[in-house]
Amino acid sequence: FLDRVVLRPIGDTTVRFTALRSGDVDMIERTPYEWVKEIVAGKIKGVGFVHAPYAGYRQLVFNVVEPPFDDKKLRQAVAYAMDKKEILDAAFLGFGEIADQQYPKGHAWYFDGVPAPHHDAAKARALLKEAGYKGQPIDIFAQQGEEVEPTTLQAQLKRVGMNANLRVLDAGAVNAMRRRGEFTFYIGGGGFALDPSPT
Repeated sequence: FLDRVVLRPIGDTTVRFTALRSGDVDMIERTPYEWVKEIVAGKIKGVGFVHAPYAGYRQLVFNVVEPPFDDKKLRQAVAYAMDKKEILDAAFLGFGEIADQQYPKGHAWYFDGVPAPHHDAAKARALLKEAGYKGQPIDIFAQQGEEVEPTTLQAQLKRVGMNANLRVLDAGAVNAMRRRGEFTFYIGGGGFALDPSPT
């Protein structure tokens, strides 16, 4: 039995990992990805790990009520411009699995037979043209500490001709903006829902 559990928020991933290695904390979440391969290979003495096959998910969320993403063709253009493997490699050093739905293949809530767009830059450019897009700036919202994914997506969108700007906000501002519907699109995520979901 434990006498107590102390939860210490440590925002900086490097400081968090250093606290673990020094014994200042006993366990951490979100180990810096650049160290994961070393840990799995047993090269970091005194640090163990637990493999979590369904640790969480990341998703692209559009505001489909307001322009510009009330236009289905513009949303499809973004979907075809995305190179999910490039984003996975850049943001998570290749850790994880590309999924076309919130739940990966093999999960009880995965739906077979639901096609998803694949990376096709030519198709993305054609859809932008069909949507009448003429280079107007579009904001991608990002949360502080999670800039690599949206920055990679921004570069992919620029390659097909979309003028995407990155707006980085703290977590509270992102959540407030999302609740008010005051956003164009953003990459976000979280843990998998319980069954039944409490929300």
